[in-house]
Amino acid sequence: MIKSLRSFLSLGYQLFYVNKKRTENLYRELEEVLEDKGFELSKPLKKRIFLYTSQSAITNYWFSILRGYPPTEREVENGLYLGAFTPVTDDLMDTTQKTFEELLSHQNIDSEEAVLFTYLWEKLKKHREDSPRFMEYIQKTQIAQDHSLKQLKEERISDEELKTICFNKGGYSTLLYRSILENEISDAEEAAIFSLGAGLQMLNDIFDLYKDVQNNTQTLITNHPDFRYIESEFTQLTERFTQQYFSTSFPAKAIKKSHRAIWVVFSRGIVALDQFKGLQGENKFLEVEKFSRSPLIVDMEKPRNLYKSLWCTQKFSK
Repeated sequence: MIKSLRSFLSLGYQLFYVNKKRTENLYRELEEVLEDKGFELSKPLKKRIFLYTSQSAITNYWFSILRGYPPTEREVENGLYLGAFTPVTDDLMDTTQKTFEELLSHQNIDSEEAVLFTYLWEKLKKHREDSPRFMEYIQKTQIAQDHSLKQLKEERISDEELKTICFNKGGYSTLLYRSILENEISDAEEAAIFSLGAGLQMLNDIFDLYKDVQNNTQTLITNHPDFRYIESEFTQLTERFTQQYFSTSFPAKAIKKSHRAIWVVFSRGIVALDQFKGLQGENKFLEVEKFSRSPLIVDMEKPRNLYKSLWCTQKFSK
């Protein structure tokens, strides 16, 4: 349990101290850019930027442990810019109804997001030129994002297609964030990280159950709320990832330490699944509509959930 607690505290330090300070500096940089164009950085966008710079900080932390040395100053900077670029691009595509390629072809400065899209894309220019894999994963992430728009339509999507959407969306976005680090990605590492990203996307969908039901968003969780089945799918993903991760050529000690840090996040899924299985009981499905918001929200700040998360990290990491 000591090693799990150490991993938990180390990740928390990276997110809520180191990344928080770096993101606040990024806010000031972006605010200056916007001020010159007559705009300001909105609170909702600041919140989303922090969520994505946190994602970047997490992946930098995991995969820096794996390779054996910390992120360089340039990698940290590019991770921050990508963390801001992701929600800016998502919002701009939503408001303009343009594809990613159309945004690149018709860049403008008529909104907060448009100004930042142009600025951040230029800031990532050097990395784009130096890293073909980065551009490959951007394209694949955007294709997966476009495919995921089907989740908002009324026509019911099959479980198999929802799996494809979930896995590609999570897999390629995690590979995109991994590609901020400049050490080469081997085929074995790519396969493992794709599985990791698929598991992380399923984890997000589990936690977003209530929100997705309210928004009529189709996911594997909302369309098939049998949490014994969901648990089986999640377990298969995490086991496949573990097998692939330990098959990479990195030193065993580094793989184990990185794997434990990853399970600090994966363990949250076990906590959520246990909560939803409890609500489902012996029923074939969890009848979500019968519950208020509170039982469908997984509070990871509760001491018992935190302890269970640490216990799961200890149990499932090697």
